[in-house]
Amino acid sequence: MLHRLNGLRSFNPFRPYAIRRCVDWILEHQDVAGDFGDIMPPLHGAMFALSLEGYRLDSDPIQRGLKAIERFSWYDKRGKWIQTTVSAFWDTSLMTIGLSDAGITPESPLLTKSMAWVRGRQIRIKHGD
Repeated sequence: MLHRLNGLRSFNPFRPYAIRRCVDWILEHQDVAGDFGDIMPPLHGAMFALSLEGYRLDSDPIQRGLKAIERFSWYDKRGKWIQTTVSAFWDTSLMTIGLSDAGITPESPLLTKSMAWVRGRQIRIKHGD
């Protein structure tokens, strides 16, 4: 039956509800700083989705998202660039695991300093994703 109806593409009574749920999800998961877990692809998609759903450029979620995009950017002699992630936290965490796997003792300054750095940035309250 769905094949005959072209997969409900031409008529889907649930589409407005589904779109509303998607927008709600975006708004619920956007961090206070405007991004989504410090990675660019979901932020980029969320800004497009909110724009397509009528959110104005001066709306709070769009403004926070644009500021977050700016935090992913930098300039060099060739122009402005946007990186996909700011990975200091991930890099430090993965490096710490690698050092542990390589046999570095937990008392080593390499591990104690990196774990202190990670603990100092741990988020303990729910505010986004």
